[in-house]
Amino acid sequence: MFLSCGTRLAQYEVLEPLGSGGMGEVYRARDSRLERDVAIKILPQHLAADPEMRGRFEREMRAVAALTHPGIMSVFELGKVGDLSFAVVELLEGETLRKQLASGAIPWRRAVAIGADLADALAAAHAKGIVHRDVKPENIVITSDGRTKLLDFGLARSQPTSPETQPTLGVVTSPGLLMGTIGYIAPEQIRGQAATPASDIFAVGCVLYELVSGRMPFARPTPAEVMAAVLHADPTPVSESGVQAPVELQRVIAHCLSKDPDGRFQSARDLAMALRALTIDSGSVTVISPTPTKTRRPAAKAVAVLPFENLTGDADAEYLCDGLTESVINCLSQLPKLRVVPRSTVFRYKGRLGDLASIGLALNVRSIVSGRLARRGSTLNIQAELVDVVSDAQLWGDQYLRDGSDVASLQQEIAFQISEGLRLRLTAEDRKRLKRASTPNNEAYQHYLRGRYHWNRWTPDDFKRAMGCFEKAIEVDPNYALAWAGLGDAYGTLGFYGVIPTQTAMAKAGPAALRALELDPTLAEAHVTKAFSHIFAEWNWARAEQEFAEAIRLNPRHAPAHAFYGLFSIAAGETEVGIERALHAREIDPLSVILNLNVGWAYLFARRYDEAIAALRQTLDLDPAFRQAQATLCGALQFAGRYEDAARLFSEYGLFWGVPVPGTDVMPAVLAAGGLPAYHRKLLELMEAAGGDATYSGVSMALAHAWAGSTDAALTRLERVVENRDGHSVFLFVEPGFDMLRDEPRFKALLARLRGLRSAKAEHD
Repeated sequence: MFLSCGTRLAQYEVLEPLGSGGMGEVYRARDSRLERDVAIKILPQHLAADPEMRGRFEREMRAVAALTHPGIMSVFELGKVGDLSFAVVELLEGETLRKQLASGAIPWRRAVAIGADLADALAAAHAKGIVHRDVKPENIVITSDGRTKLLDFGLARSQPTSPETQPTLGVVTSPGLLMGTIGYIAPEQIRGQAATPASDIFAVGCVLYELVSGRMPFARPTPAEVMAAVLHADPTPVSESGVQAPVELQRVIAHCLSKDPDGRFQSARDLAMALRALTIDSGSVTVISPTPTKTRRPAAKAVAVLPFENLTGDADAEYLCDGLTESVINCLSQLPKLRVVPRSTVFRYKGRLGDLASIGLALNVRSIVSGRLARRGSTLNIQAELVDVVSDAQLWGDQYLRDGSDVASLQQEIAFQISEGLRLRLTAEDRKRLKRASTPNNEAYQHYLRGRYHWNRWTPDDFKRAMGCFEKAIEVDPNYALAWAGLGDAYGTLGFYGVIPTQTAMAKAGPAALRALELDPTLAEAHVTKAFSHIFAEWNWARAEQEFAEAIRLNPRHAPAHAFYGLFSIAAGETEVGIERALHAREIDPLSVILNLNVGWAYLFARRYDEAIAALRQTLDLDPAFRQAQATLCGALQFAGRYEDAARLFSEYGLFWGVPVPGTDVMPAVLAAGGLPAYHRKLLELMEAAGGDATYSGVSMALAHAWAGSTDAALTRLERVVENRDGHSVFLFVEPGFDMLRDEPRFKALLARLRGLRSAKAEHD
């Protein structure tokens, strides 16, 4: 069946045909209600008459609709007009990987980026219990703006995500029927076994091999020979294809292509990490060149300290395991010749340690530290070892028996032994670095560890608990620099997020950071807190910039310094520089939810909404319950004009700028019935009913009033925000939510006042 231009299906007007395939015809269409172009996929009538084919079509669409990820084609609606079944999906402008491969191999860095994005998309599918089963270049589109999109879930199969979960999506097949495409299906599928997430990882390995080498890994003259090769042969090494590629990339591909599913990466997320690690730390990869005259650069020393296992049976000892792990990481991070994987990255392996070779590839390290903590009476038994994951050789191992009141110096001992095992040549300055900012007082150290344990949980209540722990550590040892820095962090963060008044918080954060720096001027984190204090308490941006720069000089890999420096650069009008700094911070610590959120904010402030949405969804992939990311994503979707998506998520999350709003379940219906004006009026009504100014921040209430058309009320609240030096006033220069007010004289006067404060401080200095 062919639809002519101008044909209408509900509110959609067909504009032109885009193509056809085994499961239907695709057309470009115009959505008259939301004024956007979409793609409409039509199930041909001869297939719609077949219950199995119609079921397969609907399964594909439901599978994709269940996934909200920037790397997966979005499904907007399933519809039916008369006998015509159709799906409304995201319009993708671009070309398939198969078409791009027609020109030959792709440079390895670009291939790695595509593979990482593809692995991210599969990780989102696997998290929903969906296995794709047909990953291949034909089903991967590179959009005109360079994004990677996975489509065609027609062969997708759902499996339980937990023992209690039953499949909600299935493909009915005959026993022994092979589903997928020869050359990309995994050995276990050929043997007739069920496909699992590991099967999709095998397929990604095939795609990666083809991208880098320009040929399929198991290419043979006939399908039977291809299947035999998949089962029994190893592909020709990529290095023999006449292309440059890192040996580490070849190891990643080989790990994906293991014949044994258990020998592959534990998850698609681990595969994405392994690929991104190849480009994040360019000094840690060795490029194999087809021309032997090239000189290979030796890989840099790198180590990952995995979370220590708690074998005590006491949940209260968890803080000690986590704290000891973090302390060792921090000690080793002082050594300039050593790359140490950040805490937020290694802690994703907490409680699920497995194949160290897979973890090493995922983290792009050859050396891994693991440890265990047990208790015998009042004695702690702490074991640690350093392993070369390539050779599977133990480089060092030791056991420490300590009284529970004597662990303060243990992290330094372990760090020193690790440096010896890695054969690092420590200078006198390096040895001094390993001991910096420590305390000889075990009680103070224990309070500090508890403080960091709560701090890393990243909730307002835990920030307050952390603050109390740091204060106790300082009471016991007033000269404990790290405890003072932690106290400054806690106050600074509580003020930045508006949990307590900004000026109250900064009046505490600044002096705490200053005391930490008096005790140890090399603490990069204290310089960052000091920068916050200069901005919010003093409005002194010049001094803040000096503190950010000093933090980065002291520790170039201190990601928060780069991230927050980036945000304030954007607020100061240096948009591209700010985005670059935010991205660099995320490269240093790619699994930090805070740094991913900061990238989302940076793009949001730059009005690059699609990139903001992608970054925020990536943040929620890391922590689906992270309130700040949930609320910011709703705002980004609205600014991008995706009002239905914003209303749906607002209804689901029930948050406005991170604070709960009761009754949001009605919002999608309000939008559908009354459009955007009614939606914004309802939002303001719900917020007023929940307490209004007594419940929500001044900026939040100003946004609600501005969007509802109450301009005077919005400006009155913003004037109060500036008068009180609320932390959000810094971002009024770039906050897109107030774009409708920028021509208002009162708003212009507010910005002029803020510029005057900044200029006056600069002249005074």
